[in-house]
Amino acid sequence: DRTRQDRVSERQGAQARRPPQQALGELRNGIVGRVVPWMRDALDAALREMDGRASANPPSQTLVEDRADLSLLLRDVLAYERRWQQQIDGLLEGWPQFKAIGGGEFALMGEHDLRVQLVGAPVIDALEHRFESAVDLLDRRLYTLAAAMGARARPRNPFAPRALAESFLRAFTLLDSSTRVHALVLRHFSRLA
Repeated sequence: DRTRQDRVSERQGAQARRPPQQALGELRNGIVGRVVPWMRDALDAALREMDGRASANPPSQTLVEDRADLSLLLRDVLAYERRWQQQIDGLLEGWPQFKAIGGGEFALMGEHDLRVQLVGAPVIDALEHRFESAVDLLDRRLYTLAAAMGARARPRNPFAPRALAESFLRAFTLLDSSTRVHALVLRHFSRLA
């Protein structure tokens, strides 16, 4: 099928002529457009789960507080979606080179970062395993873009499951909700992914 091969070659040639920064921006827009709606869906699913727990048993004070936190998060979901996009954009600043956090010095991890690590670790492991082949393909594409931008080493993938899950959790502050709520919402995020 010669015409199909010609179309594929033509499309690949057009992609090769596109500036790498533009290709990275298009990749970012496509991924953000696909994953950011998961925040609303994850919050909604977590709230439905809380409602199910509350109707099955007399609700505990903790359950009532967590449900209230989820209701407030869902009410302000657009602000949290924007925060998540800002977190993702922060990962892309200066990409493919990354500045060392804290100027390259060793530093203690803040409480919020520690919670993100602890809450996110099991979900991140599951997502990395589930999407291993897709992440590998994306890693190779990003490596090609990074090389075209002059990078000498393989860059970190700002769209890898770890980066997306951690940036998702960083969209919420410690004042927004409890660690229990963060863990519940992240589990629903994992199911949606």
